[in-house]
Amino acid sequence: MHACTETPTSLVHHACFTLQLHTTGRAFPRLPAAAQPQAVLLCELPHSRGGPGARCRRHPRLQERQVRARLLPVRHHHHTRRHWRRTSNTQDCDGTIIRSFTYSHLRHATRNFSDRLGGGGFGSVYKGTILGRDDDGSAVTTIAVKRLLDGARQGEKQFRAEVSSIGLIQHINLVKLVGFCCESDKRLLVYEHMVNGSLDVHLFNSNGGGGGGKDGVVVLDWSTRYQIAVGVARGLAYLHEGCRERIIHCDIKPENILLDASLVPKIADFGMAAIVPRDFSRVLTTFRGTIGYLAPEWIGGEAITEKVDAYSFGMVLLEIVSGRRNSPKVYTTNSCHVSYFPLQAITTMLHDGDVNSLVDPQLHGEFNLEEALRLCKVAFWCIQDNELDRPTMGEVVQALEGLHDVGMPPMPRQLATIARNEL
Repeated sequence: MHACTETPTSLVHHACFTLQLHTTGRAFPRLPAAAQPQAVLLCELPHSRGGPGARCRRHPRLQERQVRARLLPVRHHHHTRRHWRRTSNTQDCDGTIIRSFTYSHLRHATRNFSDRLGGGGFGSVYKGTILGRDDDGSAVTTIAVKRLLDGARQGEKQFRAEVSSIGLIQHINLVKLVGFCCESDKRLLVYEHMVNGSLDVHLFNSNGGGGGGKDGVVVLDWSTRYQIAVGVARGLAYLHEGCRERIIHCDIKPENILLDASLVPKIADFGMAAIVPRDFSRVLTTFRGTIGYLAPEWIGGEAITEKVDAYSFGMVLLEIVSGRRNSPKVYTTNSCHVSYFPLQAITTMLHDGDVNSLVDPQLHGEFNLEEALRLCKVAFWCIQDNELDRPTMGEVVQALEGLHDVGMPPMPRQLATIARNEL
């Protein structure tokens, strides 16, 4: 069998450099880490013992490399193209088939890419349908097809990053990869379609983000918001602590949190994800996330850890509470005034603790005050300037689930500087 033999780690090195550094210390209350499930890989190999397609359990590390090699043709393209034709399906750790599609199949499934759900710098996302048993038992599955820019170097990096990260793991709070297409210079990723679009649509009444809900924009009630926060935290904790290799998402924001028919959150868009082996603590990446969600050390060009995801998550938490962007522009007749919500929130909490004024007015006062205060406290621990002061996502999950009390965080130095400049 001719296939790429690069390891998952070496794939990441196309976009970043790994540094073996070690850090200690934290200010967030430590609890015993919950046992995290290790990914057990079960695959179908076309030439395994017992004939084509026979199931086999082998050494987990070896098996992981075999499956990833089949998913990621990086070198020897004249060999891998033949391999794509020879096998159309792979199987992930939960026994779910990951399909290899032809470009013509996906063009037909999306009606020539006519129903655009959204897009970004590396391509667009289209709605489509394929034959196959859906979760609700229907014979047709609705899909979201991400079409990366043809021949673009960044698109190729994004394709590798997404398949090597989300392609082989399953979690209720991570979007499910249905399949992919790697044909000539065309790179497409096929995901399950999220009928309620992305979180930003419902928080900010925006028009983008992968399409709105089936009945229009839904104003999320407090219970739903809190469960979304917990679900996203669980998904990130799994990426950081539950996988064989640590996965740093690197672009957590409301646009990359999708909602299914039951408003269960799914973390999506792994195009900037970095895979870091357990014996390495940091990664220096050439990618940058989204302004407004970037940790200070990343802006400063330092090597990053999974704590950059914690920082981004903290900023998202504040937006879930307030129902508005952290830094919206308010235009007047003569100037543009910027109201920075994190500064407003931490100042309010430290001085009088009045959280009521911080919660989204669309809720009309119908929210749990204790939970709102807990979200705000966790958010400000997550956005501390020093990464050592931020909690791990496992600790965040425990805090949000109410397993321990969360102390009042100090004002981050970055916010204190903004406050002094406004005086």
